Amino acid sequence: MSHSSVRNYLHIIFATRGRDSLIAPEIENDLYAYLVAIANKKKVIIQKINGVDDHIHMLVILHPAVALATLMKELKSYSTGWMKRKGYPQFSWQEGYGGFSCSKSHVENVVKYIARQKEHHKKHSFEAEVNELNEKWGTTWLRD
Repeated sequence: MSHSSVRNYLHIIFATRGRDSLIAPEIENDLYAYLVAIANKKKVIIQKINGVDDHIHMLVILHPAVALATLMKELKSYSTGWMKRKGYPQFSWQEGYGGFSCSKSHVENVVKYIARQKEHHKKHSFEAEVNELNEKWGTTWLRD
């Protein structure tokens, strides 16, 4: 009997529209839980999620039947509606996102990196972080 064996780790980053400080500390854990619930319905595992007031990092294990673009569209559209219903009428996400593959041997380091986001962004701006990712991956994400 044949079968498929797939394990796709992705480090995903997405920001609020205009990178405005729209993720209030009092709602962020509920927002993260809501994003996890959306992913679970798609059989996607969010192994780690964290962020700051203007962007989120996630390490996900993407289900082989789910396209990343579809996952991101659903995560962002459903969570935007949820945030608005929770009393944040100005809330919205940026149009795009960053999605970077991760080998199993790097998972532990990515999890630690995501866990330290608040400390990291006390010293490094989101723009500096994006520039570093662009250099590392040869991308032009979020460059105007």
